Amino acid sequence: MSIISTIVNVFFRAGMIEAWGRGIARILEACKAAKLPEPEIRHEKTGLWFEFYFSEQQTGNTTQYGLGEKLGETRTTIVNAMLADPKVTVVQLARTLQISTTAVEKNLQFLKERGYIERIGPAKGGYWKVKGAAS
Repeated sequence: MSIISTIVNVFFRAGMIEAWGRGIARILEACKAAKLPEPEIRHEKTGLWFEFYFSEQQTGNTTQYGLGEKLGETRTTIVNAMLADPKVTVVQLARTLQISTTAVEKNLQFLKERGYIERIGPAKGGYWKVKGAAS
């Protein structure tokens, strides 16, 4: 068994992943369901990068933005993590982003207030729903 297989097996048994390779398929399915283009996927030394493209939608005299609004790298990473794993936790996000849990919570509040995300269910056992556009 390779080291990667061993690591994947540990994460699987810990309930942190469903199955090998399923995350990318879930991201693509979420984009299709939201009627958004598939992301560009790049492999670099530091890992996989997903770049999402969103277009403006004109509505009367106002412009509504989907996730294409200038969310910044941190908020975009949070949304991408939620698309990959709707049950991602604040602690997991903080570790991934290498920021405090307080900073993650402030970014989550920003995304919730603008209608980008919604928490379904309780803090423990619930999941994140990416809505795609501000309400």
